[in-house]
Amino acid sequence: MIPALLAGTGYLLAFCLQSLKLFRKSDYSKNVILMVTGIASALHLVAAAQEIITDEGIDLGFFNVASLIAWMFTILLTFSSVKKSLDNLLIALLPISMLSVLLAGFVPSTYIPRQDFDPGILVHILVSILAYSILTIGAANAGILLYQHKRLKSHHPRRMIWGLPPLQTMERLLFEITVLGMVALTASILSGLLFVEDMFAQHLIHKTVLTIIAWILYSILLYGHFVKGWRGQTAARWSLTAFFFLIVAFFGTKFVLEMILHRE
Repeated sequence: MIPALLAGTGYLLAFCLQSLKLFRKSDYSKNVILMVTGIASALHLVAAAQEIITDEGIDLGFFNVASLIAWMFTILLTFSSVKKSLDNLLIALLPISMLSVLLAGFVPSTYIPRQDFDPGILVHILVSILAYSILTIGAANAGILLYQHKRLKSHHPRRMIWGLPPLQTMERLLFEITVLGMVALTASILSGLLFVEDMFAQHLIHKTVLTIIAWILYSILLYGHFVKGWRGQTAARWSLTAFFFLIVAFFGTKFVLEMILHRE
């Protein structure tokens, strides 16, 4: 519990520093914020390992998986921000990371740990976590992009707007992230078809169908951008809609199965 508490505190500190920087109330450098986030991420990994790796086996309960995905997108964002203007997305994602690590650390898991994970299943799980993590970063980018458009069109942009990268930069990053996320999501679906025997069973059919819908929507988004020239608010809305289906596919299904029906 102590690593989880320390990680949550570190994320809170990084969030406060990033907020002050965005609203131009301080001159904290990006490197300082990334260093604090990196330390919090290291503590997050320790906390996640303590909760997931147990004497009884691997615990992939709802909050543990959420924590692992949050750790993944935080560490990806931290390293990517060294060279790209992605650190501004921390303002949207750090609260999620903080909440996830605290819930995983302090809420008892109802999941029955397993020791018999097939290597193929583990590959599918890891690729899926990578896909969700990348596309979560993309969703944060899309949300901030919509906010930028709204504030600039209102002719009363708030101070935070001036701390964000230009719209063109945010749009370019959105599609770079989406392409990477689609590669990972495609690999996730293919590995599921290869290694998950009951992927279309009754208790998993909703997850499978919703994930495929999300994949189709992301494909339409990329087609619309590269062929039709979609940009700005249109692209952001398609991205958020696709992400909604993806999140419901995984977390919605897992929550119902694990928390309500008590199935794995």
